[in-house]
Amino acid sequence: MCGIAGIICIKSKEIDIERVVRNMISSISHRGPDGCEFWANSNKTVGIGHARLAILELSSAGSQPMISSNQRYIITFNGEIYNHLAIRRNLECEYGPILWKGNSDAETIVECLVRKGISDTLGLLSGMFAIGIFDQLLNKITLVRDRVGEKPLYYMLNGKTVYFASELKAFRVVSDKCLTIDPIALDHLLRYSYIKSPRTIYSEVKTLEAGHYLEIDLELSDCMELNEQISYWELNNTVSVPTSIDFEQMSDDLQEMLVNSLQNQMIADVPVGGLLSGGVDSTLLVALIRRELKLDLQTFSVGFQESAYNEALYAKETAKFFGTDHNELYVTGKMAIDCVDELPFIYDEPLGDPSQIPTLIISRFARNKVKVILSGDGADELFGGYNRHRIAKNIWPKMESIPYFFRNFIGMSIKRSPNGTLKNLEFLYRLFQGKSSLPKNWQAKANKIENLFACKAHQSLYGALIQNFGSQTELVFNTKANRRDIQCDNSSNIVDAFLQEDFLSYLPDNVLVKLDRASMSVGLESRAPYLDRSIVEYASSLPAAKIFNNRIGKAPLRHILDRYIPQTVTSRPKSGFSVPLDEWIRGPLNCWARDLVLQKGVSETTNINIEFYRNRLSEHLSGKKNYGSELWPALTFLNWFGTYHGS
Repeated sequence: MCGIAGIICIKSKEIDIERVVRNMISSISHRGPDGCEFWANSNKTVGIGHARLAILELSSAGSQPMISSNQRYIITFNGEIYNHLAIRRNLECEYGPILWKGNSDAETIVECLVRKGISDTLGLLSGMFAIGIFDQLLNKITLVRDRVGEKPLYYMLNGKTVYFASELKAFRVVSDKCLTIDPIALDHLLRYSYIKSPRTIYSEVKTLEAGHYLEIDLELSDCMELNEQISYWELNNTVSVPTSIDFEQMSDDLQEMLVNSLQNQMIADVPVGGLLSGGVDSTLLVALIRRELKLDLQTFSVGFQESAYNEALYAKETAKFFGTDHNELYVTGKMAIDCVDELPFIYDEPLGDPSQIPTLIISRFARNKVKVILSGDGADELFGGYNRHRIAKNIWPKMESIPYFFRNFIGMSIKRSPNGTLKNLEFLYRLFQGKSSLPKNWQAKANKIENLFACKAHQSLYGALIQNFGSQTELVFNTKANRRDIQCDNSSNIVDAFLQEDFLSYLPDNVLVKLDRASMSVGLESRAPYLDRSIVEYASSLPAAKIFNNRIGKAPLRHILDRYIPQTVTSRPKSGFSVPLDEWIRGPLNCWARDLVLQKGVSETTNINIEFYRNRLSEHLSGKKNYGSELWPALTFLNWFGTYHGS
């Protein structure tokens, strides 16, 4: 894991390449505290930098930027290629003995490029990666991002120069003055809590999308141009699983793939640990590591003093059952206020997911003992683990059977009767979900139910369930005409459409951003075994009916876990990595939130509807409503804006 950066320019005299690239790399040196290096071509039109976090091949043989043995390719690489040893063996079988300098996966990539070229090399790689490849023969740079989007890569065209880097802060080194806030991206952040790629908070900077590459040809003209990103891999276009597959056989297949994934991802020349929440995803990983691989493991969990949010007790019970070296940390409101001002520096652009706070705190805690951490990320998106998946499968078919005009009438009636709104929604929730108890974040879910009634077709249902506000609420002035609400595809299977949108957008643009920035801020490499290529391709080809059992998702994962631990764990209701945000905003974050929302001038500068948020905060602090999840994206933006663009 590392940080990468580079410059491609037409006229080298217009810019001091080495100075700028070294400054860019220095700004992201937290991603690679084990060394920073630079390379440039002879005419100084291409400069490449690398900040190294040594995980494999700790010697200088793993240093980058790395040059191929034939001097044609130079790469700067961030990530891990889990099958790189297998690629080495296959290369030698096909091309004869290769004189390797070391054991790094970066060297495997660059020597594979020599023999197979870029396209075939990408087809072989299994892992997480962001790579900059300079082909000296063709005078061409290729930027590549892994299939899932575990590793970040950004780029910007500024005049006759293209810049690329692992994090946005590297572009601020180039010029803060050329960066302007993208109002559509801001609206998306406030509405959905994250920014959908390829947009970023800055109009001038784009994200390279997962499973895509970008070519920059220095021979085409005397002015720099950027072509469209090119997809080299697509979901649901790889593996064919028979619809009649036996559930037991499917579970066996997945278990074998998970064991193989863990076997590869436990390989490191440094200590490896695992995040443990006590839920199905992380517990299954621990079970397979301890029972199948028979390896020792340090586990880390986070808890809260607020009992309704505390799952640390479950994690502790699981750790004891499997005999791990367990470490737990309780996050307090005091810890939250201590780290909120660091969020703009760590996440680089605003992210409206409040679980970023415990993710950051547990990353720092784990880094004291390990250098690599395993997480259960990806399981929910692949195997239907979110509440919205259950709504799509179990509730929407019932809703859709009600004529839209009548459905919409019910929704409007609920909204127009504020005194009875929650009471009416409680009845409907219990009716459709078949549950007698209400969830701890009930009011936020009540708002989703209101949005649910307003949906005309399933294409708009996904956006309605993940957004914080109805589509008519104006959050950023003068954006309505250009705003694009999230829509699912026209798939006849709504669950498949939901899973695809989660995998292509919510996972890389929210979940993986949160984990990558938090862990890399302290030089901790995070790995996600569920996102192994074989598991992703297999899971995405499974019929939706196979991953649900009795209205509950992740059926095959629960079935595998049943083989190792009592069903009391696998049947435990999903809580998610939620935090006591409503309580924090009324308590330790109260003054911080007030100062942000009441500051002057931000509305004129950013077009954010600040009066709307001031009213929301006032109602929240009074205790009349719980608006924490709606306020948080705005608070993180205002915090970020004040840090980088305030007076």
